[in-house]
This record gives sequence, structure tokens and C-alpha cells, in this order.
Amino acid sequence: MPSNITWSQLSKSYGHLHPDGLDHPPFDERSLRDFIRTGIYPGGQKGDPSMPSYKISDRDFDDLLAYMKLLGTILDPGLSEAAIRIGTLVPSNGPLGEIGRALQHVLQAYFDDVNAAGGIYGRRLELVVHDIPLVEEEAAAGLSAWLAEQVPFALVSPFTPRMDVEVQSLIASRNIPVIGPFSLYSVRSFSLNRSVFHLYSGLAEQFEALLQFADKQLQLLSPRIAVLHPDEKGLADVLAAIEQAAKKRGWPAVRREPYSAAAFDAASSVETLRDAGIDVVIFLGVEPELRSFLGAAAKRGWQPWTL
Repeated sequence: MPSNITWSQLSKSYGHLHPDGLDHPPFDERSLRDFIRTGIYPGGQKGDPSMPSYKISDRDFDDLLAYMKLLGTILDPGLSEAAIRIGTLVPSNGPLGEIGRALQHVLQAYFDDVNAAGGIYGRRLELVVHDIPLVEEEAAAGLSAWLAEQVPFALVSPFTPRMDVEVQSLIASRNIPVIGPFSLYSVRSFSLNRSVFHLYSGLAEQFEALLQFADKQLQLLSPRIAVLHPDEKGLADVLAAIEQAAKKRGWPAVRREPYSAAAFDAASSVETLRDAGIDVVIFLGVEPELRSFLGAAAKRGWQPWTL
């Protein structure tokens, strides 16, 4: 149990009784300075020998004391005595609603596990969710109002397709940490034939996290990995990021398996990758193509790990 080092606690008039039985008068500014330098409590008793003493100048001590007097009087946004409020942004309706709801449920389940184990230093994790509208003009205004109302400590895995730039700009202006953004692309200019990709800036880190998951959870030894992707020039950086993440783990070279974005032949891709003995398939297509690929693989009795 860490000690309560707020000034109001240290200077309580009736002093302190420690769990080990040590009893001493309250601190004042001078006795605290002496304690930090010598380890001797008010009243002359020596503290636990494992507690270090410090060579601290008067000026540094004055700064430290000024900060200690603020402790306990201010809390970070989203932080209370009992909870840490964590936010996420997901679409709950429209074509991406299913993904958004799945993300929300995964986060909530993980938070429930953490809370069941005691939370984080006695505080429970509280998930608050903002539904991102599909109309871009409404997204910024709604998010701004939600952030002002909820004041989250941080945002985790926000999924904001088509509006990453606008959303990130607004969040940055409020100095809110963003952890593990889920969107791979900002698809403002995502045409029907998918000829234009605006790559999300955190892409390399996301693929690093994805392969880290595969490494730890699947426990595969030197897996044979293929990236099944549309044959578009805009994916060069994506493929390089995947290959780099695999190389970092000492895995064999990643196989690139392009397909025609105009006419995806799932059965042909399945046969090619199955015959090559592929263990893990990283799929960069859209959902209908993924469903087609998984269906064709199931018909042939082939079950690779598909990320």
C-alpha cells in the first residue's frame, strides 16, 4: 500500500500511526525536509531502513513541497476516487454498425475482467461510448459536445472510418490521449473501385500489434504467412509494414498474394494458399470478399488462421 503523501494528510494535527506500529507527530515543512534528507521522522525516530534518503537542494525541496500541496486537490480529467473513465468512438448503425458494436462489446468484456480482478490501484474502469454518426458534418459537433460532457481520461480503440483526420484534430486540441486507434484507413476518397487509399498514420503500429497477438495467442512456430490483398499500388506501405513486423519476430518471409479488385476469385485464392501450406492469412480486402474467402476455404476443409 503506497503512503498517502498529500499535504493535508502529512500535516494532520494528531500525527501518524503506521501499520508497523511506528507512531510520530505530524510533519511541518521543516520536519518533512529533514525526513527526506535523513529518513528521521518528526520526534526523532528512524524510519524503515529500506526507505532511501535524498540529497535535495532547498530550491528543489520548495518546488517539491509546492507540488505535494496540490496533490489530492486536483484530479486528471475522467479520474475520480473510484473510477477511471475511458471512452471509445464507434458507429453503431449503418454498414459498419456490426463492427462498431463488436468493438464495444470486446472492450466492455475486457474492462469487466480488469474490474473483477480489483481494477487499477483500486479504481474500476468505466467505459463510455460515443456513437459516431455517418454524416461527417454532424460528427465533429456531436463529438465535441460528448467530450465536454463525459471528459474521458483517454480514448481506446476509436473506430472512426472516413473521419480520422477531423476526429484526431479535435481530440488533440483537448489533449486527450488516444490508445490503439482501430481504423486502418481514412477513406474520405474511397472510390467504388478502391483506387484511392489514405493510409492511417498509425498503420505500422497496428500491424505490429496484430502480429504480436498472433505470436502470443496462436503460439505458432515459424508460421507460413500470406497477405491476400487487392492488386493496388496504394497498399505498398501496408504490405511493407506487415513484412517488417513479421521479420521482427524471426518468421519466414511473408508471401504476397494479390488478386483482382474487379473480380475476386475466392476459390482460386484458397487453392493457391492451401497448396502452399499457408498457416496464417492476413486479409486486406473488404467484408464481402472476406466472407467469400472464408466460405471457399470451409468448403475445401481448409482452416487457416485469418487475421
